[in-house]
Amino acid sequence: MASRSPSKTALPNEDWESSSVLCSESESLFPEGQAARDKTIETLKHIVRLDITQLHLLVDSWRDTRANLPLAEPLVSRFADAAFEFWNLSHTHLDPDAWIRQQAQFLLKNTQQPIRMTADTAVGEFFTQVLGDNLRLEVLGIFLIAASRAAIDTLSFTPLYTSYHQKRTLVKILTYAGDCCLEACLALDCLNDLQLVFQYENLILHTQVDGDQSFHSWRRMGDATSSLFALGYHELSEDDPVDTPAFIVQLRKAAFARIYSADKMLAVFLGRPPRIAREYCVFTLPANDPNIWNEDVLAVQAGHGEIMIGPDLPSLRPSSAARLDDLNYIADTCCSAKFSSLKEDVLKLSPRRHLLDAGHHRIEEAKAILQRVEDLWNTLPSHFKLSTSLRNSRIDPFSNDFIVGLRLDYLHTLFLVHLTTSKQMAQPGDTLLDISGEILSHITEAVMLRDRLVNSGTSLTWKVAQYGLPAAGIISLALLDGSSNDGFRKQDRAKMVQNLSVLVAELKVGAIVRAGEANYALFSRATQTMQSLLDSLTTWAPSEPQQTPGPNSTTPMSGWNAYVPPETWDFEIDFWAHLAGHPTLLGHED
Repeated sequence: MASRSPSKTALPNEDWESSSVLCSESESLFPEGQAARDKTIETLKHIVRLDITQLHLLVDSWRDTRANLPLAEPLVSRFADAAFEFWNLSHTHLDPDAWIRQQAQFLLKNTQQPIRMTADTAVGEFFTQVLGDNLRLEVLGIFLIAASRAAIDTLSFTPLYTSYHQKRTLVKILTYAGDCCLEACLALDCLNDLQLVFQYENLILHTQVDGDQSFHSWRRMGDATSSLFALGYHELSEDDPVDTPAFIVQLRKAAFARIYSADKMLAVFLGRPPRIAREYCVFTLPANDPNIWNEDVLAVQAGHGEIMIGPDLPSLRPSSAARLDDLNYIADTCCSAKFSSLKEDVLKLSPRRHLLDAGHHRIEEAKAILQRVEDLWNTLPSHFKLSTSLRNSRIDPFSNDFIVGLRLDYLHTLFLVHLTTSKQMAQPGDTLLDISGEILSHITEAVMLRDRLVNSGTSLTWKVAQYGLPAAGIISLALLDGSSNDGFRKQDRAKMVQNLSVLVAELKVGAIVRAGEANYALFSRATQTMQSLLDSLTTWAPSEPQQTPGPNSTTPMSGWNAYVPPETWDFEIDFWAHLAGHPTLLGHED
């Protein structure tokens, strides 16, 4: 059915500014109600320029690959249908401006209504309160985010875009419209479950559009955390009676787990303090029940099959009743939260590096964390674990991505523990090199075989930035270590150099990120430095007799700070810029 929306165009204007700039208008001059109205009207003004029919088809096509929004997954299909129906049932004989004002009033009125639920509320009753005649802004906003993510993941979709530039322009418009929609919800000050889901998915979208280093992403992480605390979902307890249907209880648990994990990921990636501390939370993971949102299935008890996470890490082990067998977004949510909990403990070790009397205690704690990491890995189902190379895998792309991502998350946790206990990063130990080598090997294969992957929770770009670049950084430091200790010679040096070469080649051709995209500055700086390293390794130089430096001798390394505590080396741009100043690389920079 063709859309009858007024003034719609299949291809958006290519001169749009970035979404973050367009949505920065000050609302301080207006009452909250007026601000919400203005943002709703702004949302609809941009929506009318889009082909909702084709966007609906794009989202359906994207979902056919098993891709989805990780938290809003059970909502996306119904919300996409609702957005499509809303558009096609609108009174298009009205003047476009009159139609927009009418629909803005309709949406604002509905969005201000509380979503009333009891433990006996069925799935169908819940959707009746938020769809159709009760359509809310959160529904349209989540659809816009799904459309944005679908466009990001879909190389070409002829009805909407045929070139990279057209696709990027469409993503910017969808992102901006979603931002305005969220700003309208926030201005109404009617915090609820749907808004929290909306905020999380908006945060993840901005990490892909603006980058993980962007303040827009960092601010949204804080906003999502604040909403989570305001709703009290950081202290959900089985001891407290909750008059809420099971599917909503599980959604709340998933929301906490997702936001908690995102908080730890950004803290590690950016080298900043996390916002959520586990000791202040009562943390339960959702049950992996794919049928809980089916309207024809009887509700289950809210506490069935869940995994408890409390202040003590031994409780991270799954209970025998827990369902973790399905490879899906809920399984990714649970696994990611568990490893993130362990990473929080690693983050707590870093400040103790500066206490001279804490060295032994810190080493003992690190050993305890390593044991918990191994215990957690051993409790995971066997089909969650990587058993063959991606090249030889016979499972679907979503499952491929899930298994590779889980292995990388496990290795990254080990990586962080060993990195924190390293005395001198310029000479990493054997174990840290082993871990880095395996991480880089998996990343390189994933990049080369990216057509066999479908985002199961984190994008390939994020995997390269979060896991691949730190591993490449450690390997680069080891290759630059002139002493080349015996431990390093045991490593497969040729394999590491080969993987670095492949990663650099893929980065240089824009296979992972292009100019202007999220995190491009980081990737560009890292690529230049790694290329200089590779050039230095292949540049012939006459051999000179090796001399053992005396205690007071001066070496070329004297001007290069080879000892920097790991917590200050967060493998961002500064790390790669500092590494480029190594005497061996001077003169090899492009």
